[in-house]
Amino acid sequence: MHIRLGTRASQMALAQAEIVKSKLIAQNPTLTVEICPIITQGDKDLTTPLYEIGGKGVFIKELEKALLDNTVDIAVHSLKDMTSTLATGLHLISFLPAEAVTDALVLKSPYLSFADLPSGAVIATGSLRRKALLKKIRSDISTVDIRGNVITRLEKLQTENFHGLLLSEAGLIRLNRQHLISEHFSAKTFCPAPGQGVIAIETRQQDEKVNAICLSINDQQQHLKSTTELAFLETVGLDCKAPLGAHAVIVGNTIEFQAFIANYKMTAFLEKNYRFTIDEHLSKAKEIAEEFLTWMQQNNL
Repeated sequence: MHIRLGTRASQMALAQAEIVKSKLIAQNPTLTVEICPIITQGDKDLTTPLYEIGGKGVFIKELEKALLDNTVDIAVHSLKDMTSTLATGLHLISFLPAEAVTDALVLKSPYLSFADLPSGAVIATGSLRRKALLKKIRSDISTVDIRGNVITRLEKLQTENFHGLLLSEAGLIRLNRQHLISEHFSAKTFCPAPGQGVIAIETRQQDEKVNAICLSINDQQQHLKSTTELAFLETVGLDCKAPLGAHAVIVGNTIEFQAFIANYKMTAFLEKNYRFTIDEHLSKAKEIAEEFLTWMQQNNL
């Protein structure tokens, strides 16, 4: 059987597509996989902040259209780029575990750690969540918007007037740039984005043969954690248009769930930790989201 794998055309996305391809073939040795790069709206506009051009959905619309048009059989995504609502007839079928879910700081010489940064230092990031968390833990640090793929951002660090970059640790690992990391932020200190570091596979719901093949590489624990985070995200109804974080961890037969949100001015924050049984992961995630919705309404979000 031949499968056409749709992916964004960035270096990171292509690296992720190769990971999926190798796993699919390892589990299905007679399978052939063709990688089909697709330029998305988010890749065409590399200057405007994401929250101004439609949020993370700008990275997936063209991939979903290719699925619906039957020009690809599966779409590979960074799960954190997924919006709360998928196109009708499509679903997320498989989740691959993240090498890391945390955020990483890459600093310009001579700075070696977050503590080394002077008051007034400037950190580049395109994420409202990262900006809010930075402000929460060090209000003396400023932020500046940055777009472009990881390699481009790393190049800008050397040529533009800021002290460091905040990036996904998993992305740096996949591009073999982990040696550049100056500081790893723990998830407990710096709540990750929902789905951060996770590779997700999207398919047509009715495509039984393709679904069965993709399920062969689904990681059950990651599936559980990711569907918990997605249930929270779906109920809250936001993507990167709000400073939002959510992170699920399996501990025995329970899930530890952390959620974070800030108002747009980044003057008010809500961050809470929960614990519930695996059996109630979807209902509890939605219940927590309702609590966050109430806070958002109170803070004009």
